[in-house]
Amino acid sequence: MLAQDLVNGLAEAGINVVVTVPDSKFLIPLEMIRSDQRFTSVISTNEGEGVAICAGSWMAGKKPAMIMESTGLFLASNAIERLGCIHGIPMLLLVSHRGDSGDRY
Repeated sequence: MLAQDLVNGLAEAGINVVVTVPDSKFLIPLEMIRSDQRFTSVISTNEGEGVAICAGSWMAGKKPAMIMESTGLFLASNAIERLGCIHGIPMLLLVSHRGDSGDRY
């Protein structure tokens, strides 16, 4: 199952904190991550806050990832630029692609 491969891949990469916002495209992996003891799962109120949580997790010695929709990438761009580009704080961003023709939303 693709969702299980994604979750196992995150764990194998050493990811131990996963910050999420609700995302219907990642629904199954999000449920799996939240119930998996290998991860600390944090639900963020918005994408910029999620990026900040990832940065704080990295500074505390964790290896974070953030899961969001493509619109969230725009919303988090200032936090990504300041924390990632200026301060060099790494984090993995998993971004679902939304907004193609045929997308029901």
